[in-house]
Amino acid sequence: LVEGWYSPAFQKGVAKYAGEAGWILDASVERFRRRNLSGWRGDGAILLPSARLPRWIAKSGTPCVAIGHSSLAGIPRVGFDNFAIGRMAAKHFLERGFENFAFYICNDGIGERERRAGFEETVRQAGRTLHYLGARPGEARPMRGAFVEKRLGLQLKKLPMPLAVAAELDDRAIEVLDASLLAGLQTPEQVAILGVDNDELRCPFAAVPLSSVETDMAGVGFAAAKLLGLLMDGGKAPAGPILIPPKEVVVRLSTDMLAIDRVEVA
Repeated sequence: LVEGWYSPAFQKGVAKYAGEAGWILDASVERFRRRNLSGWRGDGAILLPSARLPRWIAKSGTPCVAIGHSSLAGIPRVGFDNFAIGRMAAKHFLERGFENFAFYICNDGIGERERRAGFEETVRQAGRTLHYLGARPGEARPMRGAFVEKRLGLQLKKLPMPLAVAAELDDRAIEVLDASLLAGLQTPEQVAILGVDNDELRCPFAAVPLSSVETDMAGVGFAAAKLLGLLMDGGKAPAGPILIPPKEVVVRLSTDMLAIDRVEVA
């Protein structure tokens, strides 16, 4: 596993396939971070793409599979179906009767754009109203910094309620949640909030336990290892990336409601 991103669920997926295939699995992350690869004699690698990796890949001739949102030329990729994640988030709110939706834009990364696109399309196809928090789509410098919660709170107060808010990741959703509470708004009665990844160390322990889309990280890991096994056996990679769909929305208090105008009734 090359580069500095870590997910226990992802690594378990890789380990599951490695056990079935009889591999020796080298997960020496610290050594790989230092890129001390000159003496490494592995048969294949699963990696997170970065600007520094292609030179080593080109020299080594080692079969490789990329994971995540971005691709490297000539390297097959396994990742999340981000569009489906966005659609699942929107459908979760639609099932609860929301009319007003917002997406928190924190950066302009590939994953965020794809998840936002799935959310936007589903909301608009349902004829609902869509707003944006943080930056506007396409802005070069999204809203960040020490006063993010205060500014988010001011934005939230200007939007119609009850409001359904989705974010790219659990961490970003918790930023919206904290901003909502500091602004004196009630979650979920006025602002319902949904994250992505279902991080068990964050979601249950947020100020209001956070609902989240459960992505299949273990499935991504297993699929990446399976594809690597195919390449190591001389097989051909698929023409496009392999995208793993999300599992479900894990419902906690932050979205556990029906969208009703009167807070007392909600």
